[in-house]
Amino acid sequence: SNLPIIELQTEDKAINNYSKEKVGFKSYDSPFGLNDWQNDSPSYSGSAYIEWQGWSALGFPKKNFDFDIADTQGNKIDVPLLGLPAENDWVLKAEYLDRTLMKNHLVFELFQKMGRYAPRTRFCEVVLDGEYLGVYTLQEKIKRDKNRVNIDKLLTNEVSLPNLSGGYIYEINNTGSAFDWTSSY
Repeated sequence: SNLPIIELQTEDKAINNYSKEKVGFKSYDSPFGLNDWQNDSPSYSGSAYIEWQGWSALGFPKKNFDFDIADTQGNKIDVPLLGLPAENDWVLKAEYLDRTLMKNHLVFELFQKMGRYAPRTRFCEVVLDGEYLGVYTLQEKIKRDKNRVNIDKLLTNEVSLPNLSGGYIYEINNTGSAFDWTSSY
């Protein structure tokens, strides 16, 4: 394959959307662009804790995954994956509704070129327990980090007026019930 490969190996527990399960995690990212997960040595090999990601995508045949890279004791560790800056929180997007597999990547890249933050992405292929799942997008999970959303962590005295100073990331998902947060703006 010319794309990098991510290989996941479950350890007797099915991946679900209720709890993160431990998996063996390997990535193959040859600088020459030819990757073979069955014969090459991985560029990274370790453990991850993984679950399905998203609300509406849970019903799709090709699932998104949310995962944390961890050490042998289960502690999160920051690792650079497929040329992206080191972190422990990542998403594998199936791009199931996008037949081009590129819309998120293209929009994020254009937004970055306008000088704004958008998650960095990298196309890859995913193999789960020896079964080829297809082309995915490895994506940075949106979070506070000097290499991601570069905002300060609020101090305990900065969460109410007059010291309220920003530093928030909002996530709004439609889970089928009323939104937890609404605004007229």
